[in-house]
Parts: sequence; C-alpha cells; structure tokens
Amino acid sequence: MADLPGRSSLVYVSAAGSTYTQVYGVKELDFGISREADETTDHDSAGWKTSTPGLGSLSLSISGNYDEADSGQDIMRTSIIAGSVIYFKFRPAVGTSYKEAVAQGLITGFKITPGNSGVIPFSAEVQLTGALTWTAQ
Repeated sequence: MADLPGRSSLVYVSAAGSTYTQVYGVKELDFGISREADETTDHDSAGWKTSTPGLGSLSLSISGNYDEADSGQDIMRTSIIAGSVIYFKFRPAVGTSYKEAVAQGLITGFKITPGNSGVIPFSAEVQLTGALTWTAQ
C-alpha cells in the first residue's frame, strides 16, 4: 500500500453518536492506543519478570486554527463546558478502502492561545473512554 499524506487525516465529533460533524482547521492529530502490562512475576518465573495484558487506554490530541464559527469546534467547546462525553471518529485516510476509529471521549483540555501575530491556534486533549471500534468507513 502506498504512503499516505498526513493532510488526508480527518476527525469528526458527534454529541449523540449518530450524525457526525467534521472539525475544520485541524493541522495536527495524535491518536494513541496503549495497554498496561500487569506484572505476574512470582517465585516460579526463574528470575524473569512476567506480565499479562492489563487495561487499555485511548487518547486523541487535536490542534489547528481556531474558528469560532466552526460547528465541530463548537461541539467540543460545549462538551468541555458541560462536562459531557461525546463521540469521536478518526480517519487516518479517507476512502472506502480505509478504516476509521470510533470511540466516546471526554475532553480534558481545550485551549485557545492567541499570539501577537498570525492566526489564533486551538488545541484539545481528549481521553477516549470505553471500547474502540476500528471498521471500514
């Protein structure tokens, strides 16, 4: 399969998990999947540490150009103010031959950081919660 350009990645949000709205102005996305290793070492492990898979976690970081009129950014702002969980859809590449990740998430940080020059950037940190679905678009 060919290398994919990063600019083809998209993120969508939904308050109810049915109709998704694209978040525009995105410049950087960081989607992470991790799993803890629960130690199971005992006296029978011949001096070697042993582990078993523990809890998994998912994270999403989004940054880009702030746009107060963007519906996707508005859904995220509203979510953090209300303390509500919303749905996220992450597409590393767009097209029917590619997969997408869908999960619920809690926005743990939303920053708007205007400088003295240039466009106003925003960033959002998301702790995804529950199971992840990784399916065809």
